[in-house]
Amino acid sequence: MKRKINNKNVKSPTNNPKVKPSPAPAQPAEKTRLDIAWEWFENLNYKWIFWISFGICFAFIVYWASQSGINNDSPIDYEYGVQCKNYYLSLGKDTTCLHFHYHELERFTQKYYGSGFEGTFALLQYWFKWDNYYKVRLYYLALWSMALLLFISLIAKEFSGWKGAVFALWIAFLSPFLLGQFLWNTKDVPHALGYAIAIFFMLRFLRKLPEISIKNLLGISLGIAVALSVRIGGLLLGLYIGLFALLACIMLPKVRSLFVNKQFGQILKIGGFLFVAIVLGILIGLLFYPNFIADGFNHLQSSFNRATDNTSRVPLIFEGVSTDSLKIPWYYLMKMFYITTPVFTLVLLHLSVLILIWKWKKIGALNVFILLFTLVFPFAYMMYTKAPVYNGWRHILFAYVTAPAIVAIGLKEILIFLKKPILKFILIALIAVAFAYLFAWNVRNAPYQLGYFNSLVGGPKGAFKKYDTDVLQVFTNEGTYWILNSLNPDDYSEDRPLVIAMNNDPVRREFYIPPEWRGKVELKTVAFRNYSSLECDFTVLTTLFATPKVLSSFWPPTGTVYERVVDGAVIGCVVDRREHTDWKGIKLVQSNEFEEGVRLMEQAYEYNPKNYTLYFWLGYGYYRVGNHEKAIEFLKRYEKFYPSDEQTHRILGYAYFAKKEYDEALKAFNITFAQNRSNMDIAHMIALCLYEKKDYKAGIRFLEPLVKENPSFVQGKNLLEHMLRLANS
Repeated sequence: MKRKINNKNVKSPTNNPKVKPSPAPAQPAEKTRLDIAWEWFENLNYKWIFWISFGICFAFIVYWASQSGINNDSPIDYEYGVQCKNYYLSLGKDTTCLHFHYHELERFTQKYYGSGFEGTFALLQYWFKWDNYYKVRLYYLALWSMALLLFISLIAKEFSGWKGAVFALWIAFLSPFLLGQFLWNTKDVPHALGYAIAIFFMLRFLRKLPEISIKNLLGISLGIAVALSVRIGGLLLGLYIGLFALLACIMLPKVRSLFVNKQFGQILKIGGFLFVAIVLGILIGLLFYPNFIADGFNHLQSSFNRATDNTSRVPLIFEGVSTDSLKIPWYYLMKMFYITTPVFTLVLLHLSVLILIWKWKKIGALNVFILLFTLVFPFAYMMYTKAPVYNGWRHILFAYVTAPAIVAIGLKEILIFLKKPILKFILIALIAVAFAYLFAWNVRNAPYQLGYFNSLVGGPKGAFKKYDTDVLQVFTNEGTYWILNSLNPDDYSEDRPLVIAMNNDPVRREFYIPPEWRGKVELKTVAFRNYSSLECDFTVLTTLFATPKVLSSFWPPTGTVYERVVDGAVIGCVVDRREHTDWKGIKLVQSNEFEEGVRLMEQAYEYNPKNYTLYFWLGYGYYRVGNHEKAIEFLKRYEKFYPSDEQTHRILGYAYFAKKEYDEALKAFNITFAQNRSNMDIAHMIALCLYEKKDYKAGIRFLEPLVKENPSFVQGKNLLEHMLRLANS
């Protein structure tokens, strides 16, 4: 029988004054329009946005590639690729590439480059026989460049999803220095692509451990092979992968547990598979070196020696000083990176590095190490070893492949930290403005992206005369086109061709001559210092190899009819020289017709007093007609441009000697003799100066060893005997 409960005696909590009623559940705050807008922004289909962005980037790179042209290395690299292709197709019977010659000169360093890019393109050219193969070669490079952008973005996706991939893609694409490499650099772009591939698949391989992913192992092999197929530095990737694997044993709990549980079989299996992947990638990469196939590991050793060789001397301008690749300071690489990377990117990169370190537990200690190590180590190592570098930081382009991913992670964490949607939108708006500015800059100045310098040095205008601006001499192509489009080909013929001089190697540039001009154009090379000496109709000049002094006082030359300006800096110009008389005067002086030659050069000087290339020949001409004052005046002016020029100081010495200014003559002759101690004529003049000064003891000390070492130095022997008699009298 159920017990009846008297509800009247039971007090409910709501009726009991001693019991407080529980609060009603909190209602969610009403979403603002900004909250809704941010949710919409977060939920966009970023995968589709990425591929649309990728297509846009590809279209622009292909278009800009069509606007670029042939640099000095292009014909050499292409011919090497053709010879390597011949070696492989003949199964090693055609060995011309083993001792590569270009225009009858052996290019002994070319064999140290792999044929991964040039050889494969030569093979494609062999199959398809494109007429405009140099242009197609640039499109082929565009494909490699897009592959590099893809894997840079995929590295970012591993940590920040498709949104991070979109951001990393635009960060990389809008980096003018990187974009400039996409338009010509057939060595460093493929090399960097190999690094990006290997790092991406290594990150995925580590994430899946202790499971062994064959797909990721093959990706690691592919990355090593691609990087090594163009530069021997690809071997470094094998060390990278090995180091990351060892650190995984310490830093990844799931790998450490294999040691704790004594699962040594699985450990050996993982290590064995990874070792095979590394070796496979190295072997495939080395197959692109014909000299390795022929000489084996002896060639590998010589390649290593070449990679660390400091004897390559490439002229350049750094911090406003004319120098070369052997004299640059240790911080050259770092400074060039900091002044050619957008300030916006630098700020985000530095902030993101701090965020990576701060959030290392969330991101993963090993992941943080991999991202930072691959960015920092190449800079540190190459600066420490003083490796031969030039043209900015292009030789370590591979170090940049993880930088966009680092920035993408930093942006993701900043957006998480900013709670209010308004702050998030402000940050996105600032990024959009920066992207728009960089995009506009690249569009406005293409294909001269390598002329970019950031505001830390005042932009391209502030960097002008302090750093090299058109290292590829891209303007040579644009300037030549402008001349041809401005003239009528019917006015010229094979007997009277249009002569265009350029401070660039014209070999293969004939390839770009339009059909209607074929056989009617003659291209010549002229150096800056010989600018006035060459007979031509037009001269196409770029700033490469010009000294800061030349750029300050001569540039752009009088008679310039067309120029290319990048943000206020003139990086190339076309000079109309059809009416110039300077080369005629120089030619007469060289033919010993001094008076008429000087007269014509005086006319040229009156037309263009800034033409420093006239100064030497005017000085020499004045000396030969007996006007020693004028000779010294112009030779001293020329000396300011080339302080160590032997020929200038030799003529200066003669002019001073003729004026009986023996101390000044001695200074000039000593500079000349220091550069060429086998010149006994100059040695005789030094002794004559000492003789005229009656400093017989100094003359004897100078002549005695020279006469002893050079028995045929009769003039010196006679003068020595005469001074000995005078000194003893």
